[in-house]
Amino acid sequence: MQAFDVHSQCTDERVRVQVLGEVDLATAPRVASCLAACAPGRGCSVELDLSEVGFIDSTGVHLLLRVKAEARRECWTLTIVPSDAVRRIVSVLALQDALLGPPLPAFEASPRSSTATVAV
Repeated sequence: MQAFDVHSQCTDERVRVQVLGEVDLATAPRVASCLAACAPGRGCSVELDLSEVGFIDSTGVHLLLRVKAEARRECWTLTIVPSDAVRRIVSVLALQDALLGPPLPAFEASPRSSTATVAV
């Protein structure tokens, strides 16, 4: 088993976070803290390098979904570089497009709020 480690390289326009080991209930908060410490801003490009991750559990996948949503909401670009283990679990969960597809354009909230009613 590879020891867990997470480290980052941050500039004004680019952030690179590399994770080694397992991303699970015990380690996902450290990954989240590392990303938050870099505080990516509007227009920033973030690379989350998981190429050395040997295992990811549901907590890790949930973290990836939260970070992807935050990137879209806060208008920065997230690229996830998966290991085979990460790619496999993302595939089993049918989240390839959501997590590993090309970076989505940032969502810009309109000045007017709108609501929709959905009949159930």
